[in-house]
Amino acid sequence: MQEAEKLIERYYEGETSVAEENLLCEYLSGKNVPARFEAEKAILGYFASEKKKKSVWLIPNNLKWIASAAAVAAIFLAILFSNQPSATSYAYVDGKKITDKDKIFALAQTTVGNLMSGMNEVEIGLENIQSGQTIESQLDVFAGMEF
Repeated sequence: MQEAEKLIERYYEGETSVAEENLLCEYLSGKNVPARFEAEKAILGYFASEKKKKSVWLIPNNLKWIASAAAVAAIFLAILFSNQPSATSYAYVDGKKITDKDKIFALAQTTVGNLMSGMNEVEIGLENIQSGQTIESQLDVFAGMEF
């Protein structure tokens, strides 16, 4: 009993360890506790009962149904408003969108034709380099210059 009084005194001074507090709780939860320890029994009993309580948060059933319905609606709206690629052909020419297939085809043929005529110019330039005419004409230009 004197040991219990010392532990209670140390408890109020904040000097007890967890093991000592557990020992004190065990003593005060017993049946043969003197009446003078009723206040301490109530205090430590309260803390012990609070430790045993578990907070359980239950979700109401109607909230589950509402959340499910919201998820289904969100998925439906996402599918409905998603950007699906269109099957139309289009091209941008000089910053303008053209959707007429015949006009796009004609422009593509013109572009390919321009590439082919450009190839002729490249071939002529290569022939000149291979024959040495271009190099000789450029050397003649530099030969006439004074430095």
